[in-house]
Amino acid sequence: MSNVLKDTMQSAVIPIQLQARQSDWRTSLWGISPVMPIHFGIDNLIVLQKDLASTVNNHYVVLADIYGSFTRDLSIEQTQERATYFECYLRDVCGLHATYRKQSDFQVTNEYTSILYAMLASLTVGRARNALPSNIKQASHGDSLFALIAPVMQIADACIINPSVIFADVGQRRIYELAESSRQRDSSSASNTSTLRLPPRRYVPLSHDTQGRPLSQSRSTSRISIHDSPEGIRQKVKKMYAPPPDQPLEQGRVNALLEYFRWSVFPWMTGPLTLPRARGSWLQCLNYPEFENAYSAGYIHPADCKDVLTDFLIKRAAKIAAHLQHAPLAWINHDQLGQSLSKEQQDYGSA
Repeated sequence: MSNVLKDTMQSAVIPIQLQARQSDWRTSLWGISPVMPIHFGIDNLIVLQKDLASTVNNHYVVLADIYGSFTRDLSIEQTQERATYFECYLRDVCGLHATYRKQSDFQVTNEYTSILYAMLASLTVGRARNALPSNIKQASHGDSLFALIAPVMQIADACIINPSVIFADVGQRRIYELAESSRQRDSSSASNTSTLRLPPRRYVPLSHDTQGRPLSQSRSTSRISIHDSPEGIRQKVKKMYAPPPDQPLEQGRVNALLEYFRWSVFPWMTGPLTLPRARGSWLQCLNYPEFENAYSAGYIHPADCKDVLTDFLIKRAAKIAAHLQHAPLAWINHDQLGQSLSKEQQDYGSA
């Protein structure tokens, strides 16, 4: 496991005492709702998973097509098509080698429904409500009965896959803690769920948008989609929050330029990155730490870095489009991508 993954995971929230060492991990799990326009803001989750997947025998990715169908005005067939598109992107474009499973493949089995009903019988409405991520509470479907059931479905997904470790962003913490609440409440009842034990969870921080704010606060104008036009990418990078090294960061924000180079540039390169020096000549960086050091020392200017980032993302988006030309594309309405809400985020309902 690389130092990047170790450092990121160690800095994340670990909600329970570990029941297994990393060397004991055999399988891992991540879930994503395939109803959003794909954007580069999820690159950090993909990069860290690729690292994790290389250390386990099998990494599972659950494509939450049923969740997507109930939270959008879509049929199961439509969300299944989107799930296929996501699988093509994650596997063929990003190189995330995993076992991909749609919720619709297993959520109708007797084993799944038994787990789901047992948990529903053991939980209160208040606990289920408290487990919802803030963006789901604020969504148009946030007050629906399905919104309360969806976190329980997510836990049941994990029980069916039964991985050694669950990979999730920090917004999922309260959802998985529902399993503890379900197991501890009324263990003597007929709906006993005391045998349901989730494996250790590894929570990693979400990335940030182009304004250096958490993705949970992002808008379509502050996320760079893989479907954005070259001019759209250029304008979003131009407006990116990137203070010079001698300028303090605004409260609650990070340097978005550095974030993009860390997660959306260097992990996708095969050679050194060449940048213009602030005082002339050129500088080559082999990895992100070298780039960050050069930026912090003032050797490279934010404006020049934006030009390099723009060129890289435009080329990367073009390669992605070429890879996905045979994937199902009919559902993508490019005219409406800009109207997408920040609530359409990854990991089931997390922002």
